Amino acid sequence: MPCRASYNCYNVGKGHYGYTITICLNNGSICAKSSKLIVVTLSSTEAEYVALCHSVSQIIFFREQLWQLGFGTSGPSVVFEDNLSCIKLIYGQLNHQTTKHINVRYHFTKDQVNKKNVQVIHCNTTEMIADVLTKPLPTEQHYYLARRMLNISPN
Repeated sequence: MPCRASYNCYNVGKGHYGYTITICLNNGSICAKSSKLIVVTLSSTEAEYVALCHSVSQIIFFREQLWQLGFGTSGPSVVFEDNLSCIKLIYGQLNHQTTKHINVRYHFTKDQVNKKNVQVIHCNTTEMIADVLTKPLPTEQHYYLARRMLNISPN
């Protein structure tokens, strides 16, 4: 049973982040959360990286709950990310000198990717469902993403 997450971070410094978690592809989101970052970040890449860590920890929690209920997950959970620098950082393709100040505890996501529990995939910003939770959007875009989050077919 695949577990997917859509996640977004908005604003550098002590910005907001949000995520939605969907179990199976045809269900609506079972969990959606928006929160303020608890640390000050120096770049959008760092903000995305820190917020992604919080989101991945929730995904791992849900995977564990599903396993205890007898629903083993097949393969890694897919996490959609719209920041390419953050994805490059996770997969070790970004210069260490620019990111060496990031606290070690936020490398949890990289560890989960290496353990094949999570796979981080790029998602175009216009398709990022979690944007509904984190930033003001034009009305049409808000309704489009909200309907996708709830798995309601467009009319």
